[in-house]
Amino acid sequence: MAEGTEAFRATVFALDGDLEALLALVNAQPIDPNEILFTIYDLLAKDHPLTEGRMRSAYILSMVLANSGQRHPIISIARCLGGIIYGTPEEESAGLQELPAQMEELPAPMYDTIVHHVLHPVLMYLITLSLGQPDDRRMLQTLELLKAVVAPIRAMFDWEAPVPTLSLEGLRHQGRERARLVTLAAPPPGAPRSRRRVLMAQGQSFVPPNQWADNVDVTDRMGIALREYGWEAEAYHMDNTDRAGCCRTIAELCRERRIDILICDDNVLLEVPQARAEMIARLKRDNPEIKVVGLLMDAWTLPEDRLLEQSRLLDAIWTGDVPSRPIWQRPEFAGKTMQMPMTYQGILPEDRPWKPLNPQLFFSGRISGGNWHRAFWLAASRKWNLPIGARLSPLILNDGLTPLDSFRLYMEGLADATCGINFLMRPNHSCAVTGRTYEIIWSGALLVQEASPDTCHFLVPGEHYLEFSSIAELAAITRFLAEKPEEAEEIRRAGHAFVRERYSNLKIIGQIEKSLYYPD
Repeated sequence: MAEGTEAFRATVFALDGDLEALLALVNAQPIDPNEILFTIYDLLAKDHPLTEGRMRSAYILSMVLANSGQRHPIISIARCLGGIIYGTPEEESAGLQELPAQMEELPAPMYDTIVHHVLHPVLMYLITLSLGQPDDRRMLQTLELLKAVVAPIRAMFDWEAPVPTLSLEGLRHQGRERARLVTLAAPPPGAPRSRRRVLMAQGQSFVPPNQWADNVDVTDRMGIALREYGWEAEAYHMDNTDRAGCCRTIAELCRERRIDILICDDNVLLEVPQARAEMIARLKRDNPEIKVVGLLMDAWTLPEDRLLEQSRLLDAIWTGDVPSRPIWQRPEFAGKTMQMPMTYQGILPEDRPWKPLNPQLFFSGRISGGNWHRAFWLAASRKWNLPIGARLSPLILNDGLTPLDSFRLYMEGLADATCGINFLMRPNHSCAVTGRTYEIIWSGALLVQEASPDTCHFLVPGEHYLEFSSIAELAAITRFLAEKPEEAEEIRRAGHAFVRERYSNLKIIGQIEKSLYYPD
């Protein structure tokens, strides 16, 4: 960055939205429009928390450039932002009208930079302000900004789109054509089932839906499955603030407890690759027979080089959120990758009474930086008067229960609702499989979910759940539930029976044993 640009930027940041001082600065002497544009970018970019002062400065500078005839997507985004916040519809409208064509003209790298480094921080700022409002006006304005920038979102939330008519036969036919179901393997018939000792090293990246606690429920649920299979299981909950230290502790625990299998949370340990490599080397040195499984419940977050780095030292990889990702077909993953869900059996009683289907959809979850699109789906559903109830969870809520009891309470809530909705989209606009995909079905509720090619590796759309890719399709599903409850009940029961048979604890742990001790 040029010295003049840096000085101008520093002065703007120091003024922190002071209108008179900022206008005096830009009027004092001619300033290169590019300097102003770069400053607007820095004011909005995700490298710094977006504050009211920075937002106001970006808005003022964008109007300065726009009034002088300058045009750029960053200018238009800042004008929309200010128009929404300060109630100036003419500025908001001007930005919205220009953005679609401006974004289409950008080369791909610049498009991605603006979307992920400018648009997303702006969206999070606006969503945070909108969540406390008595109506959805500002949330829907924010959605229009997203639609103006990202073309696929315009089709998802097309207010003029016709509502299709659904038939059970048509849904099943389309679903079977799309399904690419994985098959869980088992050890050879008659193979002895040794009583293996398993250590589960889990970070705090996964928290129960209703509780923040040091002991997370993932290891509790996994422990139920491992013990049901006949193995011994214990957990080590990692302190994410000292991941290198956790690696040393894990190695020592494995040596002391004579562990046969380590299942480690690689979403945590890949952040310290050197310590992770040293840990695995020590494990193999202390016990050449030990098996190390990397658990990746958020593989969608990792670029290819990190995934390849993960595979080199592991005996197996347990993942399941993005099975359609092409990288899994590379030879480095041959015989190592286990595409399967987490364990859920044993959380609720198998003989739990089956409640009649309630056609109102139910959403339970939180809205945060990794899933902000949920706010738009909920606001759009209210705009269309769709029967969807929501219980938004705060990021941190200690309900006084153990993690497993907290998770069980959450699952009971899904079961009582009988019909749950799940929104999949991530900040990169992909739709990866989430834990809620299985939680809803395992609870006995009907799953209604955003469409994703990844879900089709585990469930059949139209047979085991219902999917949508637009607000019009979601409206069609709500109409289907109200008008054809018997057919919806068929899908609900078929989905629950399918996951109980195909993804039972014995099937999932059996796949682990097959991969580690009976490879092809």
